[in-house]
Amino acid sequence: MKECPKCELCYADEVNFCPQDQTQTRLSLPGTQLLANRYWIEKRLGRGAM
Repeated sequence: MKECPKCELCYADEVNFCPQDQTQTRLSLPGTQLLANRYWIEKRLGRGAM
């Protein structure tokens, strides 16, 4: 899965540029946007802790 570093939206591995802001996407998490064949990942909610 790839992610836009600017707007943090998630895309399939084949997407090289964010359609929203034309920023180059980067690999973020292994796997696809569909998690457990039930949940669709659209955007990162948070990062790190404390």
